[in-house]
Amino acid sequence: MTRKRLGELLLERGAISHAQLETALATQRTTRARLGAILIEQGVLTEDALVQALSQGLGIPRVQLDQVQPDWSAVHSLRARFCEQHELFPFSLSTPRAGARKQLGVAVADPLNVPAIEEIEFTTGMKVDVHLATRSAVRTAILRWYHKVDPTQVPGEIVRPGGGSLLDDDAETTLSAGEPLPADWTPDDDEVVAPSLPPVSR
Repeated sequence: MTRKRLGELLLERGAISHAQLETALATQRTTRARLGAILIEQGVLTEDALVQALSQGLGIPRVQLDQVQPDWSAVHSLRARFCEQHELFPFSLSTPRAGARKQLGVAVADPLNVPAIEEIEFTTGMKVDVHLATRSAVRTAILRWYHKVDPTQVPGEIVRPGGGSLLDDDAETTLSAGEPLPADWTPDDDEVVAPSLPPVSR
């Protein structure tokens, strides 16, 4: 995957100005928050505009997670804490051709997080097929499919049993991608299955 800085890519796409980038970077140096999150918080970009710019700039397809029925085998391939830490969500499994390595479709909020993608490939033995999704869509999918929580029905911060946020940005623990969830856990099956995603030209 192309290694680029987010600010550089957004400047190339004309999504932000140099002044806006400098302001966001100054905030980042103080808060150490993600640049994309800062730009959204400052009103420079919307989540959708950020994903659109990244999709066009990197040539990575988008996925609307609220319109997709995730493959439970894909969800089961990664741990919830790993997905929370790296803001990604596995949603599909496919085999491009007979004898080929399986592909794990993963929706990511940060397509420049190459180490996370490499760890998934190393741990699962599958090739990662990266798709872009908004950060809020990824978080909602994690809550619904791993924690069986509907974020729209629960006010306030959602916490783990015994305390601690389900989606803790400050988690410092290094987490393995591939430790499976309990085999008897099954997601709700009341979602509408969306049409299959078209093949991606790379």
